[in-house]
Amino acid sequence: MEIEVQGHSGCQISISQENNTLFVLKGTNKVSYIPRLIKQAEKQKNYSQEEGFKIQIPKIFSIVNEVSNCVIKMEYVYALNFIDFFERSGQKAINKFYCTLKEFIEWEISHSSLTEIPYTIIQHKFENIKATIAHNQLLQNDQDIALLLKKSASFFERPGMIYIPIGKCHGDLTLSNILFDGGENYLIDFLDSFIESPLIDIVKLRQDTAFYWSERMYTNKYDSLRLHLILKILDERICKMASQFAWYEQYYQTFQLMNFWRIMQYATKPEIIKYLKSIIFSLINIPNKL
Repeated sequence: MEIEVQGHSGCQISISQENNTLFVLKGTNKVSYIPRLIKQAEKQKNYSQEEGFKIQIPKIFSIVNEVSNCVIKMEYVYALNFIDFFERSGQKAINKFYCTLKEFIEWEISHSSLTEIPYTIIQHKFENIKATIAHNQLLQNDQDIALLLKKSASFFERPGMIYIPIGKCHGDLTLSNILFDGGENYLIDFLDSFIESPLIDIVKLRQDTAFYWSERMYTNKYDSLRLHLILKILDERICKMASQFAWYEQYYQTFQLMNFWRIMQYATKPEIIKYLKSIIFSLINIPNKL
């Protein structure tokens, strides 16, 4: 038996039942995406075999790679999303979640090495983003976008080197990719990143705790005031933890700005574009006139 559910990034997701056991099947028939899907599955498999953190990683059981199709079979986890979890949880449960999250980030940092990488990596990524925006009909003639691109350039087009930890990185560590099952937390949807750094994971976390990005994808009713209070507390604690590292203080703004431009380049809804503009205005310290 298989049940199809909504997928992202060119993938199809289904739930399969075999001998009273449920599995998740994640696949694609887009030949260009197959190598990336395999990298993601291999990263998840490698993380599931690591020790030193309490957060759980669903097991990968098989990777079936054919010429025009690839399917990943993995452990199924019945769990809550972060908004439903925060709606039902008290301070003790939320504190426990933060401690689990902090432990994971600290493990990533301790298993990474401070490394010099050239600023040209950032510059090339920014040039690719500008090229994509030039072909996005909703963005290509937008005066605000033109201004924001011009003002953002100084963050990316710099000489010299960046000195950050390189090694461990989930790649898309948003709250929407964390599942909550009783007292356990599960990480899903690992991604390959253009820079494999714990800084990327902190940036993605704060994408939600500071800027409420994943909240915009939630369609059920919930207490937004309660959610924002919890996110504010989490964000303050994440910042306190990260601020002890000079590389975070020096490069967070640059990488968060890059993160939201990477989202913006594919935006197709006017309300999302407006929201992303407001975030980018705030990150480059320009008064928002929207």
